Formats: sequence, structure tokens, C-alpha cells
Amino acid sequence: IGIFVASSVAAQRCGFHKESEVQRMYTLFYNSALILNLVLDIVLQAYLSYLQMVGVGAHTAGGRLLGEMDSFQKIFESYPMQK
Repeated sequence: IGIFVASSVAAQRCGFHKESEVQRMYTLFYNSALILNLVLDIVLQAYLSYLQMVGVGAHTAGGRLLGEMDSFQKIFESYPMQK
């Protein structure tokens, strides 16, 4: 409910004269908030999953510990992160 209200209030305070412009801004604000929320959820889930796998001692397909990997690309492309 918060995202509906925040988007509506922000769109109304933009100072547009036509209702169609207000609705266009509401749609833009609402969709932007949804996309931002989705991206943040995915990043947080990946980070928490990584920490959990490091905590339990997950290994890559090559036998290295996930916590020993030194670059983001190697961590991201490792088998445990892709599961």
C-alpha cells in the first residue's frame, strides 16, 4: 500500500494541470519503484546466499572453497552460486 500512496502523492505534487499527465507520472513512479525493489531484492538474496554458502563451506566444481574466490566474476560464475 505504501508504494501506491507514495507514487500517487509524488505524482500529484509535480504540478501538472492535466489528469492524464498526473497518471502518466504515477505510472512512471510506480514502475520505477517496483523495478528498484526487484533489483534490490535480487542483490540482497544473492549476497545472503553467498554468505550462507561460505558459512557452510560450499565448494566449487573444481574443489575450491567459495570463500577463497577473489573476484566477483569468479564467485558469480561458480557452480554453487548458479544453483
